[in-house]
Amino acid sequence: MFDCILPIGQTCNITFLLQNAKIKKQTTLFEWFISPTLRDIIKVLIKIGNDMDDDIIKEGKDHVFLGDTIYSGHYKYEEFKLIYKRRRNRLLDTILSSKKILFCRFEANSVIYTQEDIENFISSILMINSNLDDVKLMLITPGLELEHPSLIKVLYDKHMSDPYCEGKEINDLFVTSLKNIGYDMKDIIETPTAKCQI
Repeated sequence: MFDCILPIGQTCNITFLLQNAKIKKQTTLFEWFISPTLRDIIKVLIKIGNDMDDDIIKEGKDHVFLGDTIYSGHYKYEEFKLIYKRRRNRLLDTILSSKKILFCRFEANSVIYTQEDIENFISSILMINSNLDDVKLMLITPGLELEHPSLIKVLYDKHMSDPYCEGKEINDLFVTSLKNIGYDMKDIIETPTAKCQI
């Protein structure tokens, strides 16, 4: 049983799936952002883990950036500085207070990841809390050949026909995948749907 599920991109799809399953908790750092690859998430986690993230928020023309490549159009720069501190601390508190964490990422397109990418991701989490008993990464993806003990692959190739995860197929697949790895679905929460939460 995992203590928590933390969404880590690629877009807002994991947040939508958690809301639809009524298991969405407080918003964490990478929600409502676009993160092109897992490697972008790793870079930010390493900066946070090393307490070197003072300059991580950047202002773009129409976006706020976390690092150089993770971005969102949901916030204004000044407003997000306060939100960042709160969500960063929430992320750290969650990682530090947990024993077993499931990270979930929805890749809209096929992305090539390596053993090293998965190892680097796990290492970036263990750098924050080396006492974690279990760290897993669930990737919902149209295709991935990679096998890794910390990786849970969920194959889904219909993102283009349901980009906001409103359909029964992806929602059933998500819930079934969680149940298959032992996630207890009794923790139902009534949350607003499809809104950017602070």
